[in-house]
Amino acid sequence: MKYRQAYYIINQLVMFNADNIIPNIDKRLIDNISDLELFKYYCSNFEEINKKFCSELRTDRNPSCYIYIKPNNKLAYKDFGSGEHYSPIEYIMKKYGLLYSECLNVIFNDFKLSNKIIPICKPENLIGYESVSDELKTPLKAKIYISSRNWRLCDNKYWGQYYITFDLLEKYNVIPCQKVFLYTKSDKMIEFSHRDNNPMYAYKFIKPGGEISYKIYFPYEEKHKKWLFSGGSSEDIEGYDELPWIGDLLILTKSLKDCMVYNILGYNAISLQGEANKVPKELIDKLLKRFNRIIVNYDNDEQGIKSSRKININYGFKEIFIPIESKCKDLSDYIKMYGIEKTKILLNECI
Repeated sequence: MKYRQAYYIINQLVMFNADNIIPNIDKRLIDNISDLELFKYYCSNFEEINKKFCSELRTDRNPSCYIYIKPNNKLAYKDFGSGEHYSPIEYIMKKYGLLYSECLNVIFNDFKLSNKIIPICKPENLIGYESVSDELKTPLKAKIYISSRNWRLCDNKYWGQYYITFDLLEKYNVIPCQKVFLYTKSDKMIEFSHRDNNPMYAYKFIKPGGEISYKIYFPYEEKHKKWLFSGGSSEDIEGYDELPWIGDLLILTKSLKDCMVYNILGYNAISLQGEANKVPKELIDKLLKRFNRIIVNYDNDEQGIKSSRKININYGFKEIFIPIESKCKDLSDYIKMYGIEKTKILLNECI
């Protein structure tokens, strides 16, 4: 380790000629680099947030270190074996025996930064989106980590228009996010941050073995930019865990938001991961043992009607659609436009 540190320092000193060294470097020059990128670059054994690894600062045969998200949404290094605790810059200083100013110069050179201070433009402000569009256009087998936050007025502004409360959101495992960390299929790390005018929410799925996956929802984004997926699958059923063990009627709908609206109105509902997804026969068999009847309520657009018809043909379930003349495509749109009482009247007529 000492030889490695010495080699690195000597190598950096060779690079630090008069053109490379910036006296009293402004930390804002490296503010475009996230904590995640710094740890990924300089902490050799680090792979994933909250996953333990062996320390490279001391002899360590048993993984006892990890990178975690602090309450202030910053990342930090923790070594349970030694009790050491470092920010990204503190870690670099410790690892290579650098002073603060030397550390900033190392980062500056390693990331080939410009000495011109420019406004921060992080990936979440692009929402893919242009800079990482190739990564996000295809189905992701990516890992997502989140940092949650408290509910705010901006959340009520969005969910309140559907009469969905914070308590109901928590019941359905919807989490307001301060930050989202995404590992893409090519091992790129993308960090998204909350903004009041563009909040993001994590839909949490817990598999029977305890494995957790997330689906991230950006409600104000364009249609093809609304979702980020992690290790979930088409078999993740939204609203399933919130169902009573037995009941009379179950609604099969197309989104978790519709499931929650149905819950407000006194109905049980579940949703697949998309209307185009095939309904597993095993799921239907289980549900028919618990509920007397199942009704399908998909969107009244072309895809929704097509998928609903298939289910009707295969299983004989009754179909209902929000009237096209209402200028609403689904139940959420309808309750937003017409309110609870009129929505109850509509469902009483349809069901």
